[in-house]
Amino acid sequence: MYLEEGFVNDAVEFFGVAGSEAGLELVRRIAVEEGDFFLLSRVAEFAPDAAFPQVWRELAEHACDRGKLQFALKAFEKSGDGERSAEIRKAIAHQREAVEE
Repeated sequence: MYLEEGFVNDAVEFFGVAGSEAGLELVRRIAVEEGDFFLLSRVAEFAPDAAFPQVWRELAEHACDRGKLQFALKAFEKSGDGERSAEIRKAIAHQREAVEE
């Protein structure tokens, strides 16, 4: 019901407390597709095995595609991908410079 109404964060809480692996997996997939770092972090609170390096990397790529560079940076850092983290830091710095001009 929470998901149908668009209350994804409430759904994580519900699925986590209920111990619903299937529900948490559904929200994990949504988080990755949306590039939502904080949503995947919430899922990982209830299901730590749901967020391993490849999942963080995939989320980071989706975040990049959606222009969510701060989320991408955090996710690449969680994945241990220092090279991509550095690239994203540079992109963020260029964005800031462009705004300041």
